[in-house]
Amino acid sequence: MNKFSQRMWFESEPLLQKEDISESLKNKIWNILTIHLFKHYVKWSEFGPYIPDFFLLKYANHFWLNIDQLSSNARDFKTSLSMKFHKGEWYWIYDLVEFFNVINNNQDFRKEINQVLIEENSAYRISQEGLVIPITNEEELAAVDQASRNPYNSVSTHIEKAISHFKSQAPDYANSIKESILAVEAICKIIIEDERATLGKAIKKLKEKWLIIHPVLETAFDKLYGYTSDEGGIRHAFSEGDTPPTFDEAKYMLVACSAFVNYLISKYEWLMLLKK
Repeated sequence: MNKFSQRMWFESEPLLQKEDISESLKNKIWNILTIHLFKHYVKWSEFGPYIPDFFLLKYANHFWLNIDQLSSNARDFKTSLSMKFHKGEWYWIYDLVEFFNVINNNQDFRKEINQVLIEENSAYRISQEGLVIPITNEEELAAVDQASRNPYNSVSTHIEKAISHFKSQAPDYANSIKESILAVEAICKIIIEDERATLGKAIKKLKEKWLIIHPVLETAFDKLYGYTSDEGGIRHAFSEGDTPPTFDEAKYMLVACSAFVNYLISKYEWLMLLKK
């Protein structure tokens, strides 16, 4: 059972790492960077130790690190680089990732970095052009946060479970999607006062309670409900040939369902005020 501070979101981590980098993500990026960095930009000298390439020294000194003195010894250089990397601002790290990727244009590097960004729920990805780009915005994150704090326990519980499955170290995207759509179903059940209704039927009955939504929205969420019923492993067991849902699908469903929950609650509470 979650603590009071966690249930009330006084003690919680953001859905995605947007203006921060966790130690786990930082270490994974560092490991990938050093493998590729020293593989391509450190040369062997027949007269002694590894010597950093001139380009790397120039970049390290003037573009990002601002280290006063760098040793030509690879071990000392790597130590200096590591200290600055792990103590620097979160956006400096993305500066380094982006710059290295742009000048190196290494597809393997880009693929490896994107994989750890997915694993650690970062709000950024590396584009095909080598740039660090956001995959979400403040409005999307705010929608999820608002839905998780709503006053209807059954609804907020489903949103919190969706977030938990999405953010866990071993993400369960199928169950995250399931809980997201169940949150919409839960608020519809409250509005129509029918605990046994499924989402497909509940949405169509909203108008009976004078809660009118646009036909396009009604159709869209009816189809989303159909998607969760048809897609492998979401509302039923995996079958041979089913494709598990991805991070992007789970994020889309969490944001979309959260926004729809907030929309329905707003209209429902307005109707309740009019009835008083």
